[in-house]
Amino acid sequence: MVHSFDIMRYFFGDMRELFAEGDTFVYPNTKLPDSAVLVARFVNGAIGCIGGGCTSEERVTREYLDLHFEKGIAQVSGNLDQTLQPAPLDAR
Repeated sequence: MVHSFDIMRYFFGDMRELFAEGDTFVYPNTKLPDSAVLVARFVNGAIGCIGGGCTSEERVTREYLDLHFEKGIAQVSGNLDQTLQPAPLDAR
């Protein structure tokens, strides 16, 4: 989600207000939320939304970024549900 913040600040500048909500649904023994959403209001009046979560023990299932402009909305999303496998030792 950190890169989504960078993209929003690049397009819209400084944030004026921020609302975020998150909770733990999959990993109850952690202090950090495994699912979260955020809405930001920028100094220039723009609104941005970010959401994402780790909703299985092996993967991040989805993350999205919505950028609202005067004449339209840009939406970037993806299913990030690929588990990472280390390269074989002989390939390193």
